[in-house]
Amino acid sequence: MNEHAPILTVTPNTAMDRLIEVPGLATGRHLDGRVIARYPAGKGFNVSRALANLACSNLATGWVGSEELATFESFLEAAGNGVSSGQFLPTQGLTRENLTLIDPREHTEIHVRTEGFSVTARDLARLDGKLRALAGPESIVTVCGSRPKGMSVLDLADLLAWLPAAGIRIALDLSGPDLRGLLAVSPESKKKDGPVMVPWLISPNRSEFERMRGVEEGESENARLDAMLELGRRIPWVIVSAAEQGAWLGHDGRIWRACLEVSPDRIRQTVGCGDCLLAGVLSVLSGQDSPESALRRGVACAVANLLAERMADFTMQTVQSLESDVRIDAC
Repeated sequence: MNEHAPILTVTPNTAMDRLIEVPGLATGRHLDGRVIARYPAGKGFNVSRALANLACSNLATGWVGSEELATFESFLEAAGNGVSSGQFLPTQGLTRENLTLIDPREHTEIHVRTEGFSVTARDLARLDGKLRALAGPESIVTVCGSRPKGMSVLDLADLLAWLPAAGIRIALDLSGPDLRGLLAVSPESKKKDGPVMVPWLISPNRSEFERMRGVEEGESENARLDAMLELGRRIPWVIVSAAEQGAWLGHDGRIWRACLEVSPDRIRQTVGCGDCLLAGVLSVLSGQDSPESALRRGVACAVANLLAERMADFTMQTVQSLESDVRIDAC
């Protein structure tokens, strides 16, 4: 069995997620709903939860509104199967809330997001110190999600700039504009000397990737594949997810596509599928450079999440049972 590299997930903008099932969801009416769940979340936090289901050890950090700090750490400890733990930093203000309304009859969803806390220069310095304390050589530092108020793209670049020289790999799942901005940061724009920070892995969804790389809507799939190959000359691992169309993974001048069809009647919710995809990929790549195995595991995790009533609430057995049905083609 290969030894797995330590994984540290960073969620700058954590959230509390609330899922409510509302049959016959419509505006202008009083409706009865059922609260499915309310739990700590945020993209990096979701990745940690999914990694725990795969028995993949990891640490989670980031900022949390001070009132929710204990909730985040106790939830991850309880849900982590002994392999996930949290070391979050409290900050002033409330953690943002995300509300998902699900109509089980029409298989539709409505997502509502709120703004949360704002961070200060002191908060930025404390997170920098936390990363330096937790991340060691050969670690994978995975930064996911949006930036909170008070944090710029240049602040994020500063936070990560020292990692590659320390032998630490960076995986990014950021919004399209933030990812594009971070990849464009240069020593000149920062007025500092030193190498440009190049991530080890990125994981945008298809629309984000196409906007980022200038692929026009309606262009052939070859345009997207060419854009992946071009970006792959800089970044070793490029994952592009596309919901029901599956996912693409580019590495070392090659691209693979994986998909697994699911009947709409089996889908319970879609929140966090991209996070589970990334967790599945990382669970393999932290131990071995196996593109097809990583993509197969990632897609199986994403589908396992689709079939679960609550986000990232699946078992390794479910993932393994789905893996054999994942179709992988070389592009």
